Amino acid sequence: MPLPEGIEVVGWPTGAEHEVSGSPYRRARAAAFMGRRIIEEQTARSWPWVSALPVDALAALPDALDGAAFLDRWGETGDDVTTVDPTETYPVRAATSFGGEEHRRAEAALVALERHDGAALGPLMAASHAGYDAMGLGHPAATAAVDEILDRDGVHGARSSGGGSGGTVVVLCERGALDDVGNLIR
Repeated sequence: MPLPEGIEVVGWPTGAEHEVSGSPYRRARAAAFMGRRIIEEQTARSWPWVSALPVDALAALPDALDGAAFLDRWGETGDDVTTVDPTETYPVRAATSFGGEEHRRAEAALVALERHDGAALGPLMAASHAGYDAMGLGHPAATAAVDEILDRDGVHGARSSGGGSGGTVVVLCERGALDDVGNLIR
């Protein structure tokens, strides 16, 4: 889908190494599947994806849950890839909510792009970035970069890219607004 006229997307390297195989990513993934397992028990239904869970069921999830308590009550997540560590505390509501919220943000972004409304994308990007932070995938370097970028003229929005945890920040801006910045990914 084309961007609105005069808008570009660039990558702003944070200087922090990006790693989606580390413990923050494993913790967030396990937390999301823990939430799915809890909701499936509460509703006596199953969903193929965490992002397909009903929005109204997410509010009943605990903000955080110890792995030991989860394992005692539910036993397993239903996802062959995740492992729940009994000594870890998991951000269950934030991680479970993120997938569905991100899906709805993506749908809203498509509508904004169809309407050539670049300004509507900034709040969506801010919410996505906040979601990374809430489930523990944020990184101080990414947050500092987003804060610095958003203070610049011609920038509509910025967010962590990929799985968070450092790496690159995606920036939506007026074409040429960041031409004075070196090392951008275009």
